[in-house]
Amino acid sequence: MDCTVNLKENETASRSRQEVKVETIAELATLMGEDGLQKVRDLYDISIADSPPIEMNERAWADTHRILRIPREDVEEQKIISVYNRTLFNEALINPIRRRRIAPPSGPKATDLIEQERAINGCRFCDKGECGWHVKHLGLWKEKGIDDVRSGDGRIGAWANFARQAQINALVIGDEKTHSHLDLGLSDWTASFVLGEEYIKRARKQNREARFFMIIMNAGIKSASTVPHSHLQVVGRESRHFAYPEFIANVGPKDYWLRAAAIHEELGLAGRKGECLFWANICPTKENDICAISPTLHAGAELMHALLETLKKEGTNSWSLAAILSPRYVTGCDSDERFSGWPNVVWRLVDRGDIRARHSDWGCLELFGSSVVATDPIVLGRLLKSRLG
Repeated sequence: MDCTVNLKENETASRSRQEVKVETIAELATLMGEDGLQKVRDLYDISIADSPPIEMNERAWADTHRILRIPREDVEEQKIISVYNRTLFNEALINPIRRRRIAPPSGPKATDLIEQERAINGCRFCDKGECGWHVKHLGLWKEKGIDDVRSGDGRIGAWANFARQAQINALVIGDEKTHSHLDLGLSDWTASFVLGEEYIKRARKQNREARFFMIIMNAGIKSASTVPHSHLQVVGRESRHFAYPEFIANVGPKDYWLRAAAIHEELGLAGRKGECLFWANICPTKENDICAISPTLHAGAELMHALLETLKKEGTNSWSLAAILSPRYVTGCDSDERFSGWPNVVWRLVDRGDIRARHSDWGCLELFGSSVVATDPIVLGRLLKSRLG
C-alpha cells in the first residue's frame, strides 16, 4: 500500500466531511456527545472534570496571582481535561494554566547559550585537529562490512556509533557549521536524513534481514542529548520493530495512522505540505506533540524542518524527533503483514522544554501514570495549520 495513494484517498474523503469548529480542547470535551463526533469517540475518550475548589486566604492569593497573573476564579475553579487513546491506552491530562506557574527562563538567548558552551568546553565534532572527531576524520569507527557515508561536499557524514543503542547504530553528524540544532538550514537538515537513509541501504547490503529502522534526533540537553553537537542516530535491527511501533502494530488497526489523521482533519488540526500530512496530537505525550506521515524520508524531513521553524518562533529550543520507517519502505515489499497498512514514514515530535530552564519536563506521573500537558493541542493545531497547512 503506497503512502501517497493513501494520502490522496484521505484528501478526497476529507472534502466530503464537515470540519468541527472548536477552538480549545475544553470546548471539544463538552461536545463529545454530539452525533458528528462518533469517529472521534471511536478512537478517543475526551472528558472534562471539575477539581475540588481551592480555598485561599489573601496572602495565598497574592502569592498565587504574582505567579499566574490570571483571575482568581480561574485558579479556584480549575478543570482538568482528560484525553484517552482507546487504541494505544495512553492518556494526557491537560490543564493550560500550568504553563503560567513557572516564570519564563531568563538570561542569554538559547542560540547564544549553545555558542557560549562550545566556547568554554569545546566540541569534539567541531575540532578539525588530530584529537577531534570532525567529519573529515570519517573512518574512526566502522560497523563491520558497512561503509561510511559522506555528503557530496564532505560536510556531513554517517558512521558507526561506538556506544551502541541497537543492533545497527550509526551517527549522522555535520561539520562545525552544523553544531547548533537551532541554526540548521534546510539543506543541511535534509541532507542529514538522506545520508541516514543511505546508511540504511548500505547496512542492508550487509544484512538483508534487517528491515526495522528509525532515525531519531535528541536536540538539546533537555532531550537527553549527551553530545551538544547536533546529530541524528540511525537505529535498526532484524527481529522486530522498536517498542512504540511494535505496540501500535500489534494492538491497533492496520490503518491506525490514517484513521488518526482523518480524525484530526475533521477537527481542523491537520495540514498538508505537498504529499505529506501533519497534525497536532489531541492526546499528546508532552508539549507541542506533532504527528506526520510522508511518502519519503526526504519529503518528511522538509516538512519537519518547516514545522520546527514555526515552533522555534514560539519558543521551542529542544525537542525529541523520530522518523519511524515501515518495513515496506525499507525493503520495497510487504515483508511484515502487521505494518502493511502503515504509511511509508511516520514522524513523531515533542517539545522537551526550554534548555535554559532547570526543571525537567518529564516526571514521575509521566513515567508511571499519565502525561501532564499544559499546551492546548487544538490551539497548537490551528497555529500550525494557519502557518503551513
